[in-house]
Amino acid sequence: MKDLFGETYFTISQVALIYQTHNNTIKKWEKDGKIIPIRLGSGRSSHRRYSLRELKKVDPKVVEEFFLAMRYYQKIDSKIQEERGVKSE
Repeated sequence: MKDLFGETYFTISQVALIYQTHNNTIKKWEKDGKIIPIRLGSGRSSHRRYSLRELKKVDPKVVEEFFLAMRYYQKIDSKIQEERGVKSE
């Protein structure tokens, strides 16, 4: 996850994780026009980045559920760290 141009962007691997699918499926969605990435770099060193807005176009419910789960697990992890006496940064 990276903030570019005031918006949050994700790598293809992160998008595949969110949708619980393979990177090739995301590339197929791109080819079909279902999701449109921005490209950083040029030629073979080009990297795809997908905006949160694009992810929500595919299936907003999946995106929402993923981030709710992440917040839940972050709270649990914080609590565990706190109980262990580990300082959070």
